[in-house]
Amino acid sequence: MKKFLILVILFLTSLIPLLQAISQNNKLGLPGEIKDYTKWTRVNKKVLKPNPITGHPGYKDVYINKQFLIPFLEGTIIVKESRKERRRKEKNIVELTVMRKTNNNEDTGNWDFTMYKKEGSLFNQVAIDQKTACFSCHQRVADSDFVYTKPSNF
Repeated sequence: MKKFLILVILFLTSLIPLLQAISQNNKLGLPGEIKDYTKWTRVNKKVLKPNPITGHPGYKDVYINKQFLIPFLEGTIIVKESRKERRRKEKNIVELTVMRKTNNNEDTGNWDFTMYKKEGSLFNQVAIDQKTACFSCHQRVADSDFVYTKPSNF
């Protein structure tokens, strides 16, 4: 009986990391640091229209977690929400792209890039080569710390 109890306790304690990981994600499967991005400052006043030149589909809104400063402060996170329709509804979202200012990644202008594609009701992180898939395009706007969106709300 003691061995059984020990096994049950070991099993339950092994679930703790899994439960912590689940609790840090919201209902969409996003990491805790960006799960509430829609509560941040939206940088664009009007919805950004589709642009075939960019690698991001659909209508877009851009959110920032800190004050819009150039150069951006370490810890700044910018989330670009791409939707299949202009309306700002969760069901219309197809992709999120995220830039995190780090100050430790000179190969990408000190930004880390992440992409999430929506599959069903959850977002899944997409494997990308930050330098060729993201930064190669963002190098064009080095004068604005590699960020395309301008602060139209300020």
